[in-house]
Amino acid sequence: MNKTFRKNALLALALAFFALLSCDRRSEEEKRADAIAAFVMDYANNYNSYKVVDLKKIDQAYLEGQQIIKSSLKILQDTTRTKLSYLALSNSQMDMTKLVSWSEKLPIDAVDSYLTESAKVDRLLDEHWAEQPAELSMARANEANALNSLNDALALFNLSIYSIDLAEGASTIYYHQFEVDGMEKSAIFEVDNQAFSVIAYKELG
Repeated sequence: MNKTFRKNALLALALAFFALLSCDRRSEEEKRADAIAAFVMDYANNYNSYKVVDLKKIDQAYLEGQQIIKSSLKILQDTTRTKLSYLALSNSQMDMTKLVSWSEKLPIDAVDSYLTESAKVDRLLDEHWAEQPAELSMARANEANALNSLNDALALFNLSIYSIDLAEGASTIYYHQFEVDGMEKSAIFEVDNQAFSVIAYKELG
């Protein structure tokens, strides 16, 4: 009985050991990278020709590091400061806490909220000044141009100024440079965070 028990115990331990070895120990980042690699290789004429050049997660730090986005956000901060100065002259009772904060640092994922607050400010300023001061008019024109540039830049990553959610959610977006069949390419990939599969792909020109 003891012999049988020991054999069964050893067998159970062996099975547990092999099960442990077979567990997928890859991190979620590695699983997403592997999903992208598998997707590219499925479409390659030469399966072994795929080489990674660069792979970056599209997050707040990445987007704010792009020059056109950085410049556009700086213009929006300048615009906010101008609007605040004219808002103060209008004796408005509007809560300016967010605007003051954004005049110093406007995060990319706050731009959709910025649009709402900026529209409120514009309405108040329009009510106070029948004819806009030249400085305010120029600031609003610069704001419109910056928002257009920002939206164009975000569109490359399948994002929009009207909806920017960079928090961990159902999917993660990556910018990927790679070589396949001897040609270097770059593309945007969206990877499902549950199934670890590519759900959207956009090749960049």
